[in-house]
Amino acid sequence: MARQFADIFCGTGGLGLAVGALGEVVVSVDQSPVARRWHQHNGLGGRFLEKNALGLTGGELTPEGEGFWLCSPPCQPYTAKGLGRDLADRRAGTIPWLCAALGRGRPEGLLVENVPPFGDSEARGELVAALEGLGYGWSEQVLCPTMLGIPNRRLRYFLLARRGGAPGRPDLTPLAPPRNLQQYLMEQPAPELWLEEGVALRLEHALDRVDPRREGAVAACFSSAYGRQHLRSGSLLVQEDGRLRRFAPEEILGLLHYPGGCSFPPELTLEAKYKLAGAAVNVEVVGRLVAALCR
Repeated sequence: MARQFADIFCGTGGLGLAVGALGEVVVSVDQSPVARRWHQHNGLGGRFLEKNALGLTGGELTPEGEGFWLCSPPCQPYTAKGLGRDLADRRAGTIPWLCAALGRGRPEGLLVENVPPFGDSEARGELVAALEGLGYGWSEQVLCPTMLGIPNRRLRYFLLARRGGAPGRPDLTPLAPPRNLQQYLMEQPAPELWLEEGVALRLEHALDRVDPRREGAVAACFSSAYGRQHLRSGSLLVQEDGRLRRFAPEEILGLLHYPGGCSFPPELTLEAKYKLAGAAVNVEVVGRLVAALCR
């Protein structure tokens, strides 16, 4: 019987896509209608529950005592932009919910993804205590796609837990052959990607620029504000004529190693596409972790 997975707070389904041939995603949960539309458009399998996961008991995810849960709870409670309020932030209620749901559903394994400050949070402490109390072995690490030779910084915290024993260690062997940034770019970028000249002049010394023709060029981490916020939301590409352009949302998904068949629903605005791409995970990195969790 194929392993069963539940993708909780699924967004664009990157955690579920990382499962690959290791099993099947039987249910994806997200309260966003845009996320539902993404799943429908890309024909992602399993049931889609368009609801707040906090309304679930855990039994709706995988059969009791079976399956694996993949979970990417809101990161805002642990970021500087989100004021770092930790468990005092109502969005951090996902962690107490997860602890209770684990006690009821008792999945075989769990993967949690979040921003690095989560590793020092009270929420993380509450989750680890719950896992230990339920007899799970666990491990945690902070990984970046650059460790696998992918030219995009996206540092993320991951926790793996396995009922009754320690999870395996992920294979972090870099991709071969080595990747370069130019491989991920379109030959003919759309006109709306060019940065306005006035913005380029006004913020000349503050913008994060990357020249894809330079050896070892690496793009900075993209946020969901990319495209409408010029600073600290991701890199801009330096073109041959010196002009700057934004990465296309499709190029960002490429850097995140989403399968080539994935695409944005045609009715989405450019801003909505950036919002989805900026909140996505790196499928290659997560795939290594899911493989370790299943061993």
